Amino acid sequence: MFRIAFKIRDGADATSQRFCIPSSILENASIKASDTIIANCGIYSYICRVFPLPVTEPENCITLDNTVSFSSSGKTESLFPLSRTLLFPDDISVIKPTSFEKLQVKLIFENDIHKLVANNEYCQKLIFTLLQPLVIKKNAVVDCKNHVLANLYHIHSIVISETFHDEQDCGRLTKSSSVEIIEASTIKQQKLFNGFENLELGGINTAISLLNIYLYHNNYKSIIVLGPSGSGKSSLIMSFCKKKKYFLVLIEGMTDCNLTFSKCNEYVQQLTSSSFLDQRSILLIDDIDQLASSNAKKRKQLVYLLECLKNTNISIVATAAQKELIHSSVANFFKRQIFLGIPTFDQRKEILAALAKSAASNELNYDKIAELTPGFIASDLVHLTQEALKIQANNFYSQSGDKNCAIIPALKTGDFEKALLSVSPSILKTSEWSMKVKPVYWKDIGGMCKIKERLQLKCLYVIQRYSKRLIFIVQKVYFCLVHLDAARQLWLEAWLLSAMLISLLQIHLRYIHHTLENQKKTLPRY
Repeated sequence: MFRIAFKIRDGADATSQRFCIPSSILENASIKASDTIIANCGIYSYICRVFPLPVTEPENCITLDNTVSFSSSGKTESLFPLSRTLLFPDDISVIKPTSFEKLQVKLIFENDIHKLVANNEYCQKLIFTLLQPLVIKKNAVVDCKNHVLANLYHIHSIVISETFHDEQDCGRLTKSSSVEIIEASTIKQQKLFNGFENLELGGINTAISLLNIYLYHNNYKSIIVLGPSGSGKSSLIMSFCKKKKYFLVLIEGMTDCNLTFSKCNEYVQQLTSSSFLDQRSILLIDDIDQLASSNAKKRKQLVYLLECLKNTNISIVATAAQKELIHSSVANFFKRQIFLGIPTFDQRKEILAALAKSAASNELNYDKIAELTPGFIASDLVHLTQEALKIQANNFYSQSGDKNCAIIPALKTGDFEKALLSVSPSILKTSEWSMKVKPVYWKDIGGMCKIKERLQLKCLYVIQRYSKRLIFIVQKVYFCLVHLDAARQLWLEAWLLSAMLISLLQIHLRYIHHTLENQKKTLPRY
């Protein structure tokens, strides 16, 4: 048995942990002192070196190579690991570094001020100096907290975006190598965009195209995205800004209620200052209707902020449930709007496919699930998928009896059908006066063919005779129809027929009243 010591750097301290690893691993891999190796530990992998311990402990030891870490899946998972502790390695493999002629990197500063004063040319030379002694890999995250030069310029970390070498993953820089900074960000920006790196959004292709036209091609300064809560307004904007590498400042209307003039001036200064690499700046005001309501004080400060940014190059994007709920002094500022309504049948299929992509089985019928979820918005489908995963996991573990099993059960159509018993459209809890719904057609209501046919046949005769009087009732009920599941359809049908009978009775009573009035007029006067 060989004893392997992992030397971990954490700030100015260095701690050592020892593990007993079978010697066969080292013998089969032909690992010897001074070799560069990759130790895979869970989702994280580490580039390490093997070196001999002192004579008192004549066994090999592994140390981290300046805490260079990367995800074993090839994609950066996190720049802020919660622990520096290395777990027992899954496997160890020797690597032979090659020479990288060119690197593209992303620079992470500690805050916005240090990013604004940074010089691009000097930062490239500094990164070259920091990376030259290291073995690096594509998608690696280099922690710079222990480097004096990096601390001097407040550089938090360096992300290796591209190495331009497909044959070899790991390598070193030579004197002739060049380094290009393609993006600069801050710790705050990284936390803001956390979860949007590789986010796949389904069912909103039209909204993405409009946002691309308005912001990227035509460079409009004011855009508002409308839709019910949970329709994906914020996710749409955040993922778009992440993809385009825009500098984003977020104001949350739900939490940032105390918007003061001094805070507005900070936002203006932060957005209008010259940014590193000429990144475009976007101000996102989420739930602007919370700041632009009837409260005159809040509205005055918001108008002040909008007026300050009116003649700048800053684009302002806002989200709200409905534009009519925003005061006219703020609503008139936004000339372009994008609407995210209730997903149609095809859009629900796209959203479900994106959500269940990694856990779907071959038997999963997206058409059937989309038919069973009329009126569901994006957040409802997320909740439904999570509930289906819980049901499938509970069934799987109850059958296998092993809760520590690493196998992930695949989702089936039946799991979604069971989950529908506990999940309903959140839009049913929303007043129709606080949202706006785009036109909905029969094809958007999947399934329920018999119910739709019976409803149409029973309504046809009455509507043909009293279309002008009953069309108002039908339009009123039609809004509710698309938001109810199959269990409520029969109740709605009975309610609709009752409403029509009442309407017919009202028409008949008015006809009798009108007839009596005419008869009174024709009676002779004495």
